[in-house]
Formats: sequence, C-alpha cells, structure tokens
Amino acid sequence: MARLRLPAYVNVRKLSDGTPAYYWIRPKWASPPNLRHGKPCPVESSPLGINQGAAITKAEALNAAFKEWREGEASARTPGTVKWLFSWYCQQEKFTALRHSTRKGYRFAMDQIEAMDTKGGPLGGRKAAAVDATVSDALYRKARAKHGERQASYMMQVCRLVWNQARRPGYSKSTGVKDNPFSGMGIKASTGGKGNRAATRAEYDLYRATARELGKQSMATAAALLFECCQRV
Repeated sequence: MARLRLPAYVNVRKLSDGTPAYYWIRPKWASPPNLRHGKPCPVESSPLGINQGAAITKAEALNAAFKEWREGEASARTPGTVKWLFSWYCQQEKFTALRHSTRKGYRFAMDQIEAMDTKGGPLGGRKAAAVDATVSDALYRKARAKHGERQASYMMQVCRLVWNQARRPGYSKSTGVKDNPFSGMGIKASTGGKGNRAATRAEYDLYRATARELGKQSMATAAALLFECCQRV
C-alpha cells in the first residue's frame, strides 16, 4: 500500500506507548523576529493529535494561513471572485468530508483554473457571478489545449460542483452566484488514443459526486460497484 503523503511542515513523532502523533512545525526562517511584508508569522507550531485524517485537515488549514502570511496582501481573496469562491467551497462540508486524495485533486484543479488567462487577467481575480456560458466554453477550450482532454474535463467538473453549491438557496445571497455556466457543457470523454486507463480514486469520487448533483444516484451506485468490487488490471 502506498504511503500517504502528509501536508508540508507536518512531522510524525511517536509517543511513549508507540502511538504516532502529528505536529505542524513552523520553519525556523519564519520564526520571530523574522518578518514577511512587515508582519511576524501568526501561525505557531501546533500539535495535531493522533488521528491522521483530523491531523491532515488541521494542517491544511494552518498551511493556508501560513501561505497567506508568506505571500502577503497580494494573496488576499477579494469577496465574490473565483479565487474567493473556491476558498469558500473548501470550507463546506461537501469538500471537507472528502478523502484527502480527492481534496488534493480538487485543489490542484482549482489552482489550474484560477491561473487560466482571460482578457481581464487570471480567472481567479474575476467575479464568479460574471462567469457565463461563453466564458466557461472558452475556458474549456483553453484547458484542453493546455492540459489535455482528461484534465480539462476534470477541471470543468470541479467547477460544476462548486457553482452548483454556490447557487443553492441560502448560499447564493452570500456567493452572488445565480446560475451554473458549467452545466450542460457537453464535456468530451478521452481515451488518449491508447485504450482505456484505470480511473484514479479522485476521479471516481468526482464522478459519484457529480452524478448525485445531477440526481443520478443509480449511476453513482453503479460506479461504486464497478470501482470497488471489480478487479482492475
């Protein structure tokens, strides 16, 4: 079984009874009196406990705060932008309840989406509510050209999940999102010209989440049976 890769700055130490415990350790270069953008680092070294899943979740939150301090005001998320919307979604239970590997895959796709060039600059700085079908179709074309069909499809599916959550009653007032421009895009399947490739766990989780969002629970169940029960060679 592959060893799970822990978030940055996480150390594992054994307690007196041999139980592994997790700690987030601030790097020495970030410790006072050192400053970044005129401010001391607000994130201190912290114990994360002995539960690996909970430790990873806590570490990811600490790393996010550490990154914002390191990058300064330029990294601040303006409310209503695509970057802000992704950050908002990452705080929702629909995201936090996912496996670590799936969350990591979502975040990687979000980073790619934020960095996509548009006429007004990187997409991350644009208002999420202003993203319409024309913009989403253009993003899909650019993503296919830059990242390939498979990853581009994954990126658009992540967007569809985020916008679906953001437009729901009770959320749309704070997110400003009323419609989902990533629905009904006709995303293409890709075989890469080399036959079938086994889906990853992150892709499998995304497929099931998307099926549920579309009200296709039977498809999500069928995928679970095939992925979990069938031997893939």
